[in-house]
Amino acid sequence: MKKIFALIITLAFMSALTACDRVQDTQNNLIDLMEIKPIAISAGAGSSFAIDAEGNLWAWGLNNRSQLGDGTSEERLNPVMVLDNVMAVSAGIADEMTPKDLLFVHTLAIREDGSLWGWGSNGAGQIGDGTTETRNTPVHIMDNVADITESFNGIMIALQTNGTLWSCAY
Repeated sequence: MKKIFALIITLAFMSALTACDRVQDTQNNLIDLMEIKPIAISAGAGSSFAIDAEGNLWAWGLNNRSQLGDGTSEERLNPVMVLDNVMAVSAGIADEMTPKDLLFVHTLAIREDGSLWGWGSNGAGQIGDGTTETRNTPVHIMDNVADITESFNGIMIALQTNGTLWSCAY
C-alpha cells in the first residue's frame, strides 16, 4: 500500500513538472522545475511538498489554511521554496468530519540540525507551538527530533533523538 501511495505522489509531482516548467524561489529567481530533483515528498489535503538534494523544501497546491508556509493563504500552482536545510517533511491531512475551524491542514518539517518546524492550521494545537493560532510561516517547535508523523485526525507525533515521544492535538 505504501508503494502505491508513493507512486501516486510521485506521479502527482511529475504532473506538476509537466504543467509548468519554471517556478520562483523566495528571491523571485526563475527556477527550472527539472532542477528540483526531489529526494523526499509528502502530500496533504490538496497540497504537495518536495525536498531537493540541497535540502530546500518546495511547496505548491491549496493554501487556504496557510499549509504551504509561504507567508500567504494563496493557492500556488507552481512550487515555491519555503524552508532550507530540510531533511524530512510531513503534511497533515483534513478529516472531512472535522469542524471547519479545526481543520487539520498543516505541515511539519525537520531541519538538518534536528529542529522541528510547523505551520498552517492550528485550531487544536496540532502544530505543537503551544497556541491555537494559524501560522502562515514556519515556527520553531522543538529540537533534537529524529522523526515525525501525523494521523488522519491531525495528531502530530515527534520522536526525539533520545527516544522520547511527543504528541500534540486531540
